[in-house]
Amino acid sequence: MLMLDQDTTVAADMVETLIEVARRVPDVQRLAVVGSNFEDKVTGRLDTHVARPDDSAGTETVTAITSGSLVSLNAFEAIGGLRDDFFIDCVDHEYCLRARAHGFRVMITSRPIMEHPIGNFTYHRWLGRTVRTTNHPPARQYFMSRNLLILAREYARKEPRFIYQYSKGWLRCVVKLCLFEEGRLAKLKSILHGCLDGLLRRTSPQ
Repeated sequence: MLMLDQDTTVAADMVETLIEVARRVPDVQRLAVVGSNFEDKVTGRLDTHVARPDDSAGTETVTAITSGSLVSLNAFEAIGGLRDDFFIDCVDHEYCLRARAHGFRVMITSRPIMEHPIGNFTYHRWLGRTVRTTNHPPARQYFMSRNLLILAREYARKEPRFIYQYSKGWLRCVVKLCLFEEGRLAKLKSILHGCLDGLLRRTSPQ
């Protein structure tokens, strides 16, 4: 099953590349996801850093984003589908972490085979450096905060390195939001609301 977002632009050989990565996995029955390495549509930068763009078709990773993922139906049936209550943020990470907890593997292509936007970037000068902010709206900030805390509670012991790195990146984005983004008060209220619901594990519709 190939999953795509509406704002993803794919390479002509995407499916063939994903299948080639899957074919090179020794025990393909234990493969859950083959993700697509990608370039950011806005910056042109390679956004996924875990894969090495060398001669190999792909490499093992911890998680892959939903768009451009080739999902094994065997794994899908074994561990269940994507979490409806997560709605948007961390839903891909949670699925991959759950798959790994059940003994499945997650792979990603070495070279980028799609273009995909991450946020609505703006750039700001601060202390002699250029700082990039994502400018996600308040509703998105809510889900990012809530789902991250739920994810951390469920997988911190199993995947401590990933949870640490992901949480650090989120905190960095919150700091930059406070410094540079517009509508920061509404966004901070959504973040606090999301953190509270995440701590209480409340996932009712907002």
